[in-house]
Amino acid sequence: DGVKILYNRITRRGVFIAGARRGWVLGNDIGQIDCGTGAGVWINAFSDFWYVHGNFVHHTAASQKHFMSEGIRLGRASMYNTIESNVVQEMGGLGRGITTDVQAGWNLIRWNRVSRAEIGYSEQAGGWGNRWIGNVSESNRKYGFAMFSQGGKLQQPTDDVPNLIQMTCNEARGEKIALRIGGAQRSRFTSNGFSLVKLGDGVKSYWKSAGNIWDGSSSLPPERPRISRNGC
Repeated sequence: DGVKILYNRITRRGVFIAGARRGWVLGNDIGQIDCGTGAGVWINAFSDFWYVHGNFVHHTAASQKHFMSEGIRLGRASMYNTIESNVVQEMGGLGRGITTDVQAGWNLIRWNRVSRAEIGYSEQAGGWGNRWIGNVSESNRKYGFAMFSQGGKLQQPTDDVPNLIQMTCNEARGEKIALRIGGAQRSRFTSNGFSLVKLGDGVKSYWKSAGNIWDGSSSLPPERPRISRNGC
């Protein structure tokens, strides 16, 4: 408990956290991460109440058979963490900038900036209650933001489909697809700057019945939404 990792320069391997609580990762320069060694900052295995703020995470090597060549990753039921005001760029191969996965829930991801990754921000499998607020994605290779993109063929939500997610006041710049949604349930999307939205065929069929809301409406989001930044 209470570990502090402050204002270091870290290379070749990143910060890996497992089974730890109430720590700080602040103001570090974390880069040139070797192939197959994991994320720049990886909060994993029931690690809760971490504060990750003001870090520069950059240049993870491509790991084509190990997708976790990511900037900042929350995984394995890690909860109540805050990922705030970090800059992430130059993720190699299939690396995501900032991601949640494997039942990571009730985390706050806000005011970050990601560029030149495969996917800027990714909500993957099984998360509950994660909040994505005021993040900027710029010039990422595939998507600016993604929510369970691998679940696009599911005809009904399963336990892997993210639940009670909030995306508010985020912005995508320069990506061909700003937001890709493969699965979502009871989630809210409000005042985001997403110029092009692509939904999987499955989520189109259950969007309304699963309780999803786009800018106050239960109707499917348009492919090219009218961008309104009210309240941001």
